[in-house]
Amino acid sequence: MNRIGIFAFYDIDGIVDDYVIYLLEKMLPFFSRILCVVNGSIDEIGEKKLKKYCSELLIRPNEGYDTYAYKEGYDFIKDRYENIDEIIFFNDSIFGPFFPLDEMFSKMERKDIDFWGLSRYIGGDKNVWGLNNFDCVPEHIQTFFWAVRKKMIYSGDFDNYWRNLPEIANYKEAVSFHEMIFTDYFSKLGYKWDCFIEPGWYDGLCLYPLMSFPRILLEHYRCPFIKRKSFIDTPDLLNSSVKGGEGFALINYLSQETDYDVELISKNITRTTPVDKYFEALAPVFFICESKKRIENSEDISSNVSVVIENPEAFQIDMISKVADFKNAEIFIYCKNKSDEIAAIEKFPNAVVLNGDKSGFIDIINVFGDRLRTGEFLLYLNCTTADKQIKYNPSDIFSQTDVDYSNLEKDFSMFYNSLHSFKNVALCADFLLRRKEFGVLIPLNPTHDVFCIDIPMDAQEKERMQSMLSGIGIKLPLSEEQEQIRNIGGSFFCYTKILKPLFNDSLKKVEEEEYVIGVSLTEYLPPILAQNEGKFTAVSTTSEIVSGRLFTTNRLLKELTGEIGTADKFNSYSRILHRTKGTLEFYETFFNPKSFRDRIYMVLMALLSKKHFMRFRNMKKENKGVKYHYDIFGSTENDVAKDKTN
Repeated sequence: MNRIGIFAFYDIDGIVDDYVIYLLEKMLPFFSRILCVVNGSIDEIGEKKLKKYCSELLIRPNEGYDTYAYKEGYDFIKDRYENIDEIIFFNDSIFGPFFPLDEMFSKMERKDIDFWGLSRYIGGDKNVWGLNNFDCVPEHIQTFFWAVRKKMIYSGDFDNYWRNLPEIANYKEAVSFHEMIFTDYFSKLGYKWDCFIEPGWYDGLCLYPLMSFPRILLEHYRCPFIKRKSFIDTPDLLNSSVKGGEGFALINYLSQETDYDVELISKNITRTTPVDKYFEALAPVFFICESKKRIENSEDISSNVSVVIENPEAFQIDMISKVADFKNAEIFIYCKNKSDEIAAIEKFPNAVVLNGDKSGFIDIINVFGDRLRTGEFLLYLNCTTADKQIKYNPSDIFSQTDVDYSNLEKDFSMFYNSLHSFKNVALCADFLLRRKEFGVLIPLNPTHDVFCIDIPMDAQEKERMQSMLSGIGIKLPLSEEQEQIRNIGGSFFCYTKILKPLFNDSLKKVEEEEYVIGVSLTEYLPPILAQNEGKFTAVSTTSEIVSGRLFTTNRLLKELTGEIGTADKFNSYSRILHRTKGTLEFYETFFNPKSFRDRIYMVLMALLSKKHFMRFRNMKKENKGVKYHYDIFGSTENDVAKDKTN
C-alpha cells in the first residue's frame, strides 16, 4: 500500500522530545514516506532527529494550528506523488504506540470505508461555542489521528474542502471549522467512515471515551495511543464532559503492564507543564512503607541512602530510633542545642552529628556538603516545630500563657506523618529504582484547620523563586494561574542527583541573603528540582494518614458546600463553584470599582445557574457576523465570517 503520513509538530521551545522520535520510529514501517510539517521553529538537534524518519520537512509559521499544518502538508504532496492509496494525518499530541501497530492497520485495511480515525467524539452535547451551524456537536472523528483513502483523495471533494477552509486563529475555531465538521460533511456526500475504537458500552457514559476511559481502552481494547493531556487535565474535569484524573491509572498500567518507556512521558510533561498542573492530574499516591515485599538486596540499597535529620528534639530522636528502619544508611543529624546533640549521638552512635544555628534544607545540605553526594538517594526529615523555646511544664502550666499548643501539635503531626511515610528507606529507594518516571517522594499534605486552604505564592514570591532558579541554572515553566506544588513540612525522599543545583559551587559565592527565600518557598523546591531532571513527584503515605485526610476533607467540603449550595440550581460542585465565583466578584466591586456592565455581568453570574449563564454569555447579535456554514463551500466570504467576540 502506498501510504503517506503527514505529521504536524509544534513545540514552544522548538525541542523534539524522544517520545516523538519513538512515535515516528514505530510508524515509519507502515508508510512509503512521512512528511513532517513544523508549526513555528525547531532547534538544530530536533531537525536532525526528524529528518531521520521524515523524507520531507516543511517549516512554516505557527498559524492555523494543526489544521493548517495538515492543509499545507496535503498541498505539498498532492502534486508530487501519484497513486496514493491512503494519507494518515497525525500530530504530536499523542503518546505511544503501546501495542504493535499492525493490529490497528490490518484491522482498518479490512474495512470497506473511505476515511477513518483512531477515535471519535460521541457528540450530542450543546455546541456552546456557536461558531458553526450545529446546535449540538455532531459525532465526529478526532483529528489528532485520521486517514483518508484513494477514492476520497482523488474525488475533487477533498481538494474543494481544503481550498475553502476558512482562516483559523484559535483552538475553538480549529475544532469548529474542521474537526467538528469534517466527518459530517463527507458522510453526507456519501463517503463511508469508521474508527479503530468502535462504539461500546462507554458511549452512553461519556462524550470523549479516549479521555474518560483511556486505561480501559488500552487494557481491554488495545488502543495504541493516548492523549498527552491525560497527564495534564486536572481531576476537577471529572465534573465535565471531558473527564480528567485518569493519569494515575494510566502511568501505573504503562509502567507495569507494557514495554513502553514511561520516562518518555515524564521527560516531555515535566519540560512543558508546570509541576502543580501535572501533579494534580496524576494524583500519584503510594503506600510504599506498608509493603510486605521482601527486598533481596535491601542492605545494599540502604547503604546508598543518606538520611539527613534537621533540628530534632530528644523525644523526636527517640521516636525515630524506634519507628524508622535506617539500617545501613548513612545518617547526618543537625541539632540546635547541646542536649539534643547528646541524645542524637546516644541513639545513633554511627551518625555524623553537628550542632549549629543553620535552618532550612538548602543550608543544612550544604553544611554536610560532599559527604551527601556519595549516596544515590537522600531522605530529608524535617523535625522543626513552631517554637523550640516554649515547652510544656506540668508543674508550671499557669505561667505559660503564651504557649500555642495548636501550632506545636500541627508541626508534630507533620513530623509524625513524614516519619511514617519514609520509615523504611530501602522500600523508598526500591520504589524509585522500579519506577524511573518518579524522582521525589513527599508526604501527603494536611487538609485540616489552616491547611484547608493553600495560599499561592504572591507575585513577589514567584519573582524571587524564579530568580533563585535562574541563579542555579534551572529554567522551567512556572505556573501563572495555579500555585506551585507545596510540600508542607519540608520532608522528602529523592534521588540525590536532583539536588545537584543546590550543591553548585556558585551558591557558596553568592551573598547569603540573595538565597534566603523563606520556609514557605523552600517547601516548593523538591518537586521543581525533580521536574528539572525530567522526573515526576509522588506522594508516599500510609493508609492511616489517608483515612484521616479523606474523612476530614470530606467533612470540610460538605460543611462548606452546604452553606453555599441549594437543592435546586446549585446542587453540584461545578455549579457551587460558579456561584461562589460570582458572589466573590460581586463583593469585590465594593473595593475595586467596576463598570455598570461588569456589575450586571457579576450579578447574573451569582444569580443564574451555570447552564443559563453560559447560554446568556454565548448569545450573539445578528449584526456581529454570520456563523460558518460548512455546507456551502465555495460561497462568498461573508458565509465564513466569524464572531471575534467569542
